[in-house]
Amino acid sequence: MPASWVFNHVLERIAADLRGGRPEIADKVANALFPRMEYLDLSSWSPEDFSHFRASLESTQVALKGTDGADFLSRDFYEGYLARVEELSTLLYSDPRRSR
Repeated sequence: MPASWVFNHVLERIAADLRGGRPEIADKVANALFPRMEYLDLSSWSPEDFSHFRASLESTQVALKGTDGADFLSRDFYEGYLARVEELSTLLYSDPRRSR
């Protein structure tokens, strides 16, 4: 299981990305972050909400790859971080709502 800071950081970025166009989804995502730490269960989300979440993850991935690890103390941490984000993306792409 990846370190929670990986997902926490990604969820922060997704919530920020969603804030402008889909604040209700952004709130659900933000509620999963510290200190609230609510369970983020996407299984009951509509295909439309799921699609917005997935699109925000994609935007986040592009932005992260564009930094080339400048925010990380070690390149090893950056590579591992990107790998965990890719795993999350793979999970989302395997969801049947992706094609809707």
